[in-house]
Amino acid sequence: GKSIYFPDGTYIVSSTVNATALTNVCVYGSATIKAKDNTDFVFLFNFSGTTDVTIFGLTFDANKLNRGSAINPLSTIVVNSTIRCELINCVFKNALGTASSVVTVSASGGCIGLRVLGCAFLDAGTSATTKPGDGIFVRGDYCVIDGCYARNITDTAFVLEGCNFSRVSNCTAENVTALAGVTNDTAADVNGNQLNDL
Repeated sequence: GKSIYFPDGTYIVSSTVNATALTNVCVYGSATIKAKDNTDFVFLFNFSGTTDVTIFGLTFDANKLNRGSAINPLSTIVVNSTIRCELINCVFKNALGTASSVVTVSASGGCIGLRVLGCAFLDAGTSATTKPGDGIFVRGDYCVIDGCYARNITDTAFVLEGCNFSRVSNCTAENVTALAGVTNDTAADVNGNQLNDL
């Protein structure tokens, strides 16, 4: 029931910060949280399994230019298996896959009620044919991606995979291989998903 505030500045992270026990918390500020040079870890923050968590105004930089070619992959945050998580007015950038593709923000594991509002996803992967990268990958129900922007994404900017009653709307992008997509990698049917005003 409290808040975690990051004052202005750049915070260097040398390993994943696990914040998986949070409930009814706002993590906010105008700071940049950036991966340390030459460090081998995937996500800056792990918010998986949280309930009613809002992440507001922060920039998460995976620092792909200074992490080394042997590290795979480089992503920003993971919010798997969350309930009513919100990402609002955040920037997620500089993700990279070296041996495989990468997801800049992972929201999988059956998220319920994820809301991604006014966020930017920038500079993922190296090219569309080698080591591509998605902006945000969502697998869950009743999830919304709205008013977001993507640039230089070498795979799909906004992905709903195996989702039900979820929506991507009012989003724009430039220099992306694919803007948005609804796919299904399971045997189960998916229902009620929408792509609007892209």
